[in-house]
Amino acid sequence: MSTLCVKTKIYIDLSKKLIRFIAVLLGWISSVSLSRRFVAPLVELKKRVNAIIAGNLDSNPIYKYPENKIGTIATDIEQLTDLPAVPIRS
Repeated sequence: MSTLCVKTKIYIDLSKKLIRFIAVLLGWISSVSLSRRFVAPLVELKKRVNAIIAGNLDSNPIYKYPENKIGTIATDIEQLTDLPAVPIRS
């Protein structure tokens, strides 16, 4: 084998490893950004619901929910607290 073939094989192996590393890095970055986009509103909604359960209806939410399905659901749940209490009839 000539040294040119060995160098070519080394460059090909290194480029494959570099491409794999970049793919894993891009996958990790997208995973982190998507999880923050979907998990952060749910965490804030959990805090708000726990405050409502504890009877703290006066606290105004500071968090701005995103304009997606999770944000819509969170906003709808918070709007439930604006309704007057309806007594349960037995």
